[in-house]
Amino acid sequence: MRSARTGNRGGLLAVGIISAVLLLVNVVEILIPGFLPMWMRIEMIGIAALMAGPVVLVTTIAARHH
Repeated sequence: MRSARTGNRGGLLAVGIISAVLLLVNVVEILIPGFLPMWMRIEMIGIAALMAGPVVLVTTIAARHH
């Protein structure tokens, strides 16, 4: 996080990858029927929504630099 804040490309890439993986895992877990109780699914929807923010920001910054 510190490297990403200072504008380090590697740090920014790491934040983007970690956020994207968390987003994907949460979405997959939400879609598996009967895997989790409803309250956990709702919680995971919130986490997925939070992880979408950094993914969008990182891709926007990456698109600007190319």
